[in-house]
Amino acid sequence: MPGIGSNTADCRTRPTSSGWHAPVAEPRPLVAIQTAVTRITRRSHRLGPDSLRISAAQALRAHTLEGAVSLGREAEFGSLEVGKRADFVVLGADPLVVAGEEIASVPVLETWVDGERRYAGERPEGEHREGLSSI
Repeated sequence: MPGIGSNTADCRTRPTSSGWHAPVAEPRPLVAIQTAVTRITRRSHRLGPDSLRISAAQALRAHTLEGAVSLGREAEFGSLEVGKRADFVVLGADPLVVAGEEIASVPVLETWVDGERRYAGERPEGEHREGLSSI
């Protein structure tokens, strides 16, 4: 009997969440998203055939909304909507636009949890984001 995910078409049409095995492994969502897109690990190991690659949009959704769906908590978090927890990051580049091999190197500029900024990294010289300069 075939195992779960043995049919590539089945994997691409059914909701799939992605994550990590904390505390065994350090959570690195952008690394995991890049790996799902390229099928190459951070140690340069190839994970199966290229037919198992997914788009950056699919990988991002697997790390956000589909993770919440798998927990049955999509009404609380997983996407930015009125009434949901405001947990999100501000990135230095769009992971849906950069090359798949560059997703893990996209800088995290800010992290917000429950609507409060918990982390503010350094912005590149001269960068100004309208509406965020006074935060």
